[in-house]
Amino acid sequence: MGDEPVLPGVCSATTSPELPLRLMPVADAALRPIPGREALRVADVGCYKALLGLHLVQRDAGVRVLATDLASGPLELGRMLARGLPTDQCRRIDFRLGDGLSTLHPGEVDVVCAAGIAAGKLSTWIPTAQFAQRLVLQPSVPTAPEAMMELRCRMADFGWALQDEVLSIEKGGICLTLVAEAAGTSSFSAEAVPLLPAAPHSRIRHALQTGAEDDPEVEAFLELLHEYLERSGPGMLREVLQEELDSLNTLLHKRR
Repeated sequence: MGDEPVLPGVCSATTSPELPLRLMPVADAALRPIPGREALRVADVGCYKALLGLHLVQRDAGVRVLATDLASGPLELGRMLARGLPTDQCRRIDFRLGDGLSTLHPGEVDVVCAAGIAAGKLSTWIPTAQFAQRLVLQPSVPTAPEAMMELRCRMADFGWALQDEVLSIEKGGICLTLVAEAAGTSSFSAEAVPLLPAAPHSRIRHALQTGAEDDPEVEAFLELLHEYLERSGPGMLREVLQEELDSLNTLLHKRR
């Protein structure tokens, strides 16, 4: 997928590691169909050991993956894991050493995924991601609400339509996956506060409305909202956070 150094491998079928639960929403979003594309081309930027890419080529028989990372050590581990896949799978994942999106070229990939990277760093990549049709971003945790606001607004400024925000939990921490398309109408306003359950497709509000208040995700989310409220200063952000927390607590009390 380009001229940068690619780390090839000899394929031999063994078992590859399972995908961490926090990355499952990233994988799901990456594989959503794109009109006009029968076989998706996905970049996993900052791939570490390329567990996401390995999962994608095993899950979808047509997808091709370009896994990139700034560090050669983790990238080499990913290459070694890829060698354990069946031949038809490992031939559909390539590895490239490089920083951020600098190793990617226009027309080379349809989807750019980046997980476990600081929201501030992701924001700096947005202007150079115009060649892709979809962004799937999962900032590292913990992430300040201001940094999430900056990331979402940065995406809107460069024409990305935010389609979905997916919450997932691993080891007690909340991860937020943002899914944006290069064309279309956003489901969110630029002023909306990230992580709020009022967003479309929210599992939090749905859980409270349907009586599933014992869902551990609900409790963890309410704790996170409290934390954001304590860290936010006076102004609109604090007012919106307080309003959302009050709304959730009202729903919670109605169910009890």
